[in-house]
Parts: sequence; structure tokens; C-alpha cells
Amino acid sequence: NDRHVDRLTTCAEGDHRVFDVVSFVAWIVVLAEFQLSEAFTISAVGYVLVIAVSWTVFGEPAGPSQIIGAGAILVGVWLIGRGEGAPC
Repeated sequence: NDRHVDRLTTCAEGDHRVFDVVSFVAWIVVLAEFQLSEAFTISAVGYVLVIAVSWTVFGEPAGPSQIIGAGAILVGVWLIGRGEGAPC
């Protein structure tokens, strides 16, 4: 696990601006393709990914409340994604 942390730390110290720009461009592309309400809903999946990466890469424990919360987020994204909203 220390090897992964060292690699991420080195990356964060040197190239974080590149990731900021890539993230910004990706967000603009998403906003061009999706409605704002859909884009923000999809971005909620990031919270689930943080839990998954913390557990798999860094060996952090994922407690029951985190697992239930992640499940609730995924169900919410699925429900919104089913799309019964107003037509464009």
C-alpha cells in the first residue's frame, strides 16, 4: 500500500494542474451532452468510487453505513436515470 501512496503523492505534487484541466474539459463535454440535472446525478457516483478506491487501493475499511449509503446513491442514480421527466 505504501507503494501506491508514494506514486499518488508524487503524481499529486507534480501534475495536478493537468488533472484539473482534464477534469474541467470532461465536465464541459458532459454538460454539452446531458441535461444539468442528469450530469449532477451522474457525478454522485464519484462518492461511491471514493469508497471503492479507498477500500481497494488504500485498504481502508468500509463500514456498514458507507456501504448502505453507497447503495442508496446507486439506487437514486438508477431511479433518476430511468427518466420519467418532462420531454425536451
